[in-house]
Amino acid sequence: MQVRFAIKSLYLFIISVIAVVSATAQNPYDRLSIMEVFTSATCEPCVGASDYLKTFIDPTNGVVSVRYHVDGPVAGDPWNVQNPTDVSGRVTFYGIDRIPWLFLNGVYVDSARAASIVNVINSDNDRKSPIKIDVTHTPKLGGGDVSVTVTSSIALNASYKLFVAVVSYFSPMPRVSWYDLRKS
Repeated sequence: MQVRFAIKSLYLFIISVIAVVSATAQNPYDRLSIMEVFTSATCEPCVGASDYLKTFIDPTNGVVSVRYHVDGPVAGDPWNVQNPTDVSGRVTFYGIDRIPWLFLNGVYVDSARAASIVNVINSDNDRKSPIKIDVTHTPKLGGGDVSVTVTSSIALNASYKLFVAVVSYFSPMPRVSWYDLRKS
């Protein structure tokens, strides 16, 4: 009886190891969490939310941020003026109807609840990815060249889409503030 139990246990252990090795082979790459934040310099609550979200953003811990400055609640957000088309496309993609709004790897996260943000980040970073994206930047006067290389352990087809965004870790606030815009 004990031998049967030992054999069954060994069998289950081997199947478990095969499943883990198989899953690891299919998803061998580390993940990076992308925090997409919809905000505006004309939105007073967004300013506080932005400062709060900075505590979670750290590339060394696997979290980067992409900010989309929408043209509201008061028109004239200085960052939106620079790139309204791409921002509008992303707003339409997610169906954003108010700000601030936060997505972590395409999943809505309640930005008012720190625990939910931390849980989603930890859960996401514990998983592996079947796709690796390498980005290199060659600096040149006035900007530079960016190269994106995709490596995958799965077959990619036309249903997969790659969205590339250029982010800056430091963007000085344009001379106009949300307060100035609200007065106009």
